[in-house]
Amino acid sequence: MELIVNRIFVCVLLLSISGFISSSIYLILEKNLYKLTSAKFMVFTNTVVLFSFVIPFYYLFSIMDGSEGSFIDYDLIVFEGQNEYNNVVASARDIFPYIDYIDNIWFIGVLVFIAMKILMYLYTVIRIKRTSFVIQSDVWASAFEKIMGKYTTQNVLLMGNSETTSPFTVGILHKYIVIPAIMINALDEEEIEFVLSHECYHASQNDVGRKVLMIVLNCLNWFNPLFYFLKDNLSAWMEIACDEAVTERFDGRQKRKYAALIIKSLELENIRNKSHLYCVCYSGNNVKHYKRRIVEIMGEKKRNGLHGKVFVSALAVFSLTCSNVVAKAADIPINQMFSENVAVLDADKTEVEIVPVDVQDILGDFQFKTPDGKFEVFMGDSSKDITHEIIYINSEIKYIDAEVEPKHIHTIKDAVIKVHEKHRDGSCTTTYYEGRQCTGCGATWKGDVIQVVTQPKCQH
Repeated sequence: MELIVNRIFVCVLLLSISGFISSSIYLILEKNLYKLTSAKFMVFTNTVVLFSFVIPFYYLFSIMDGSEGSFIDYDLIVFEGQNEYNNVVASARDIFPYIDYIDNIWFIGVLVFIAMKILMYLYTVIRIKRTSFVIQSDVWASAFEKIMGKYTTQNVLLMGNSETTSPFTVGILHKYIVIPAIMINALDEEEIEFVLSHECYHASQNDVGRKVLMIVLNCLNWFNPLFYFLKDNLSAWMEIACDEAVTERFDGRQKRKYAALIIKSLELENIRNKSHLYCVCYSGNNVKHYKRRIVEIMGEKKRNGLHGKVFVSALAVFSLTCSNVVAKAADIPINQMFSENVAVLDADKTEVEIVPVDVQDILGDFQFKTPDGKFEVFMGDSSKDITHEIIYINSEIKYIDAEVEPKHIHTIKDAVIKVHEKHRDGSCTTTYYEGRQCTGCGATWKGDVIQVVTQPKCQH
């Protein structure tokens, strides 16, 4: 279980890199993208960017190239003294021994976050059912029936509530449109239609379900402020998309009245400034979002067709591809710092040789040199999936490259790791490990000990 938590945590960290790149591209181009598409399509695009924080596309390549299996079954080696980053990793693991518990802290945070959101949501639904009432006004009832006739959405109830200050929609399977009691007798017939059209659109688009999904995904990224910002930005785009759909056929007078209704809602909130704990609410009291909505409502925006959507979609695919390439390239550095399976070796005191082993090479007769200098014949056994402690005659010995750059899909070969350490008394110890090495970037994994050879007098 502990290893599973660690692997998920490392995956989330790599996805944070992926999400940062995707979201940076998106946020820089956001205003220009909106000019090419609609607010509804911006909701879709923002959702895709949020998914870049949780869907590990790079992970498929990690499985295909065998690196994920190596991270699980072997210890990733950090050669202290090889380069600056390795020195930082070695120092961090030495100075902060509790770094291995970061994944546990993250997992506890996930559980706490989920528990809090579930409790808040249950509280919301239960509180609404207990404190809400059926609106008796014929004006509201007839307007609701008229507007709902335009949508195919079922199981939507109109309720009034004295504990909230702004209209909102809640519920996934059974949806409730909740109207503040203070607003029921404060609006004229046209304003009532505006409010209900707005909330019915949310219900028809299942925006509540979308936001609940984002909250669930947020549990993995509870530590990431960028995810919170994008989630809040998504809510703003949902509101703008809703306003855009409702006011699409409005004339100038209706748009001005619709914008004035938003200001009127703010005034009513100030009159009845009472906080509530509804966790799925779309109106809120963010003045900045209200201003943004009014600007978009009153602005003249040309309708854009298929070309803009195709361009934005292509850009989204491009950003996701680039971000996952970078996440894949960062798998070695991130795993060196946060993986549970890491071994730190001192490059100055330890001589390390990588002896590549081809599985086909052990199918015949080979000679190997024993510690006493004699040669013996070894019969390779192809029925066992074992990397043996053999120093092969005429085999290639590849030394660790001092400068490695993990920037590709790994090409991993089975290998024997030979660790030779000299002692002060003149003796030496040579330890042979099962291992793996990426032939491209030099990333090395150390497995179980195969054999330990101690010589009273070092001959190396």
